[in-house]
Amino acid sequence: MKAVVVGLSMMVAALMLAQPVLAGKDNTITLSDAKDDLHKWWFARGVSGNYGAPWPDNSPIGSADFLDVKEASISKQKGTFVLTMTMWCDDLMAELALPPGVKEVFWAHDFDINFDGWLEYAIAVAWNESTFYERTYNMGTDIPIEFTWSITGATITMYLDASIIGDPSSLAWDYRTQPEWSPVELYVYGGYWNVDIPDCYTSGSTYTIWPA
Repeated sequence: MKAVVVGLSMMVAALMLAQPVLAGKDNTITLSDAKDDLHKWWFARGVSGNYGAPWPDNSPIGSADFLDVKEASISKQKGTFVLTMTMWCDDLMAELALPPGVKEVFWAHDFDINFDGWLEYAIAVAWNESTFYERTYNMGTDIPIEFTWSITGATITMYLDASIIGDPSSLAWDYRTQPEWSPVELYVYGGYWNVDIPDCYTSGSTYTIWPA
């Protein structure tokens, strides 16, 4: 996996950012995700060969409905990418609880605009048990990525100005939920689990192509 560059912007936990006024939804792709399928992919930073091992079945994270994706979508509305992730819980903000040893969890959308199998951009809403904040990944440039988001019930919605990532007419997209053991900017022993990723990964595919 390529090195991660992270941009942090601290936010008050209860803050709900204003949603842009949008109309004319087009080219929406929605993926359903199976329930109780949290044991997907492990990676330890600084330690080679730790790919593909499942999260232990007896782990507390195995029943964390707030990380278990029910449905995710991508659409482009008047120059803005709108990305949603709905979890298998009733109220995401009411059910958050970090397992022992976990420093933070986050919900991310990834973009591969070169169709080369590597993500160039990612945006995520993260929670560290005291606040929500944005995390971003921007491969190879210093252009900052800014986006807005909201949480309603079990759904996280993120709004990204398409021009920030070059206003692509098509891209490869996926999503993931992830707990972290050590701060992501530190390349130290610790690591993370991508505990839920699209079901299509299990059939040999990776990214979903937008628009379909």
